[in-house]
Amino acid sequence: MPLPYTGAHGELNFEADFIALLQQSGWEKKVLKNYTVKDLIANWRQILFERNRALLHGVPLSDDEMQQVLDGLRQYADTPVKANHFLNSAERGLPIRRDRDSEDTAHAGKEVYLDLFRAREIAGGSSRYQIAEQTKFVSTHPNYPPRPSRRHHAFD
Repeated sequence: MPLPYTGAHGELNFEADFIALLQQSGWEKKVLKNYTVKDLIANWRQILFERNRALLHGVPLSDDEMQQVLDGLRQYADTPVKANHFLNSAERGLPIRRDRDSEDTAHAGKEVYLDLFRAREIAGGSSRYQIAEQTKFVSTHPNYPPRPSRRHHAFD
């Protein structure tokens, strides 16, 4: 009898079992399957909006404001040491400047500090744990052409 994680469907079996374990441990039931990086960023953008709705006066982040978030993460967490420092000091939030023409007139053109997460609430509180499975990465490098998508044929 073959082991469950060997053979043609070994990796898929492992993924399914691992996802089930995460879900049993409190992670969200919905799996973000075959999302692109762009899809994942859009998903996180919505989470940031929900988390900061009151601060943002109900006005979602613009494309430029979300780019500031991504640039901030690149600046403050681009090495393991900087990432650790950022995570341990994230209580203060991540500063962005709202667009001058933002419908959030109270903060238009002004700096606000977005609540990304609270370290004290890891494994509880307002933290959300989502599962991304088989994320699609698009390569523009000629040495790394796009890979064909895998199909799960266990039920065919």
